[in-house]
Amino acid sequence: MDSPAWSNFAARAAEIRPDRFHPLHSTAYDAAATLLAHSAEAVLRTPDDGRERVLPVPVYQLDALRSVRAELARAHDGTPGAEYLREFLTVYGEPLGQTPDRLLAVLDRALAVLDLDVPAVYTVTLGLMAHRTSDPDAYEPIVAAWKKAGVAS
Repeated sequence: MDSPAWSNFAARAAEIRPDRFHPLHSTAYDAAATLLAHSAEAVLRTPDDGRERVLPVPVYQLDALRSVRAELARAHDGTPGAEYLREFLTVYGEPLGQTPDRLLAVLDRALAVLDLDVPAVYTVTLGLMAHRTSDPDAYEPIVAAWKKAGVAS
């Protein structure tokens, strides 16, 4: 998920970005960075034992991640009003290898996993919460959605 670089970048954005120049409050960047950092940490801490895991995601953090992604897309596309973020990305992000294209790709991949809203997710999650083994076929729509997003192969 490339979250350490994103977390550092987002923390820097939250620290130096004056709100009067940009429509997103710094808490949106903080919440998005926290979500990505915690998600990556949870994945890294999880033993590779073949078992499924459910990662609860606070709605406000997911909303913040969507908002940050939308603002990055506006800056990337040159939308009027997003000039400050575009300049910030150029000055602070690009020297770190965090171009707008790369940041958008990272956020798209994260959202493809964290924001997946297909019925199969609910079926699998309810089965896991009830400590039941899920039907292997239940995962097919999830994996298909991840393949479409370029997250799975």
